[in-house]
Amino acid sequence: MRVIDMTEARLGRLTVIAFSHIDKKGEATWKCACECGNITVVGGYKLRSGHTQSCGCLVKEALAKESRARTGRKSKSWQDLSGQKFGRLEVVSFSHKRGKKSYWNCLCECGNVKDVRSDSLKDGRIASCGGCGYTFVNGRPVSSQQKLISEMVGGVLNYPLGKLRLDVCIPDKKIVIEYDSWYWHKNKLNRDRKRALRLLKDGWKVLCIKANTMVPQQDVVAFHMGFLCSEQPYREIVMPDWEGE
Repeated sequence: MRVIDMTEARLGRLTVIAFSHIDKKGEATWKCACECGNITVVGGYKLRSGHTQSCGCLVKEALAKESRARTGRKSKSWQDLSGQKFGRLEVVSFSHKRGKKSYWNCLCECGNVKDVRSDSLKDGRIASCGGCGYTFVNGRPVSSQQKLISEMVGGVLNYPLGKLRLDVCIPDKKIVIEYDSWYWHKNKLNRDRKRALRLLKDGWKVLCIKANTMVPQQDVVAFHMGFLCSEQPYREIVMPDWEGE
């Protein structure tokens, strides 16, 4: 029986690497290397007719795609964050993988370098190296904005109240001023609301300043403080740059 030499022929994902054997039907079979790395043996007729174009991986991929389409699931793809900016952090390069989480080398505007997890960057939980623009009072960081507000009202920074640390506090008047920066608090709105309700329940008066980096003028702060001292237990100042604008 004459056998057509198919060595080195490329058909679909398969490359014929050698003759294998004559099967029970008298057909020549060929050892083939698939693009996915598997080795398989295929009959010559199936190769020439296009019936078989892979080791089976094509069929598996088609079935998986059909299954995702039916269930509405999207395939997960690795996202390159290089060059993107998140708050004060610019992603320089991929760092490493820990479990299923990717970490990125990030350069902060202050010059510090920090490895940050991709989901923490994308949801805004981490937007700086954590040390720039901050001093520490009572073992906790204090931003320049908090310091400025404290100077306006003569308050105490990082005032300890049980497990809480109050941003700015006037203890004798039981007034608390909370500075909620968008980058740090946009995903903590429910937590911040519960914190404020807890303080109000305990007899404290609360002024909440929602901003990104802006600080209200002293007369604006004084105006709202006047309401706290007289009739209202809660006031809120929303600056133009709240929501990262």
